Amino acid sequence: MPKYRIDVAGSNQLQRRLAALPDDLRDSLKGSLRDAAKSVRSEAQDEVPVESGDLRKSIKFRVDGRKLTATVRVEKFYGHFVEFGTTSQEAQPFMRPAFEAERRRFAGRISDDVRKALS
Repeated sequence: MPKYRIDVAGSNQLQRRLAALPDDLRDSLKGSLRDAAKSVRSEAQDEVPVESGDLRKSIKFRVDGRKLTATVRVEKFYGHFVEFGTTSQEAQPFMRPAFEAERRRFAGRISDDVRKALS
């Protein structure tokens, strides 16, 4: 199943620092993560090839407010066959383009939300 994960060097230190943030700032970051995950899910649902609609409906997201992480995943087992292709089926990427589009917007999204929380 297509699932993307970004590992950050020094993430344990980052997690400690994030845990020390004031609650209102953490809430703002949780909101940013939720908005980003919703955006990835929405764009992936728009791009996924549809036959029955089951694959589209199986794209879900989850936000862990304690760790300040978000996961967007496909619950149908055949999602990775569609995303990456097989020997007899050409790849039809839908998660990667959605992730890349949000990745380009994410820094601005965080900056805007943090600025609002601090003002």
